[in-house]
Amino acid sequence: MNKDLKKVEKESRYLVKESKRILQKYNAKLSADQLEPLQNALNDLQESIENQKVEGSRQALKALEYMLDNDYRFARKSVMREWAESLIFALVIALFLRTFVLEAFKIPSGSMIPTLLVGDHIFVNKFIYGVRLPFVGKRIMKWNEPKRGEVIVFAYPHDQTKDYIKRVIGLPGDTVKVSGQKFFVNGEEIKQGKSEKFYYTDETTGQKRASLLYKTNLGDSLFDTIYEPGRHHPEVEYVVQEDHLFVMGDNRDNSADSRSWGQVPFDNIKGRAILVWWSSASHDGMRLGRIGHLIE
Repeated sequence: MNKDLKKVEKESRYLVKESKRILQKYNAKLSADQLEPLQNALNDLQESIENQKVEGSRQALKALEYMLDNDYRFARKSVMREWAESLIFALVIALFLRTFVLEAFKIPSGSMIPTLLVGDHIFVNKFIYGVRLPFVGKRIMKWNEPKRGEVIVFAYPHDQTKDYIKRVIGLPGDTVKVSGQKFFVNGEEIKQGKSEKFYYTDETTGQKRASLLYKTNLGDSLFDTIYEPGRHHPEVEYVVQEDHLFVMGDNRDNSADSRSWGQVPFDNIKGRAILVWWSSASHDGMRLGRIGHLIE
């Protein structure tokens, strides 16, 4: 197909689509005699293009366009209707994606520092664990379960209107023990590397806070956790209920999590945090280096 014929074929796509729509929609409303001219004009155009007749295709295209603009004008969609349908279709697709596939969240607190900073904008994969009905909050289909070490977004068990983000520590049936700056899952101590000093800005006071940072290995995830030096941690043990998760923030001494308000029901899980797509902080300014940062 030469260049000129390709141009005609490209220009004809919408008119061909519109002609077929009218023929199908008005098949029972108009007689065969009334629809025959349109069908013939459409056939002429398609045959000319198929036989690679450039001039014949141009003439057939003009004839079809004239016929649609005049004889079948009553059946054509208006520009406003085309625009409205496109907009509605785009909104439906966006709503579907946001409800069931991918949603953007903004980190409101420092409970996940240093993994996630206050002001980080993240994407959450809502499809990875199954399908959860909006408003009802019931998971109707499930094909994956959260793993230890994954960062999840969920509806706060005591107020379904609030979304929380934490890291999965314990799965159903697990025994989680917290002892000082160490923690254990089913009697096995979770590996944490040698501590190093770490400083961050407290979003409530604007002051720099000193902490100890550990490289932590849990499940398939390697991530950073921080503790406040000299903070007392009594030994506490928890048993994870069926269809529940035990979660904790990476900022261990500044996180309200399963240690204080309980465990997360599976039905509350909205999805897995996967990516920081934009990063800013109220005190330290934009962190360009964290844009596109994968969450582990």
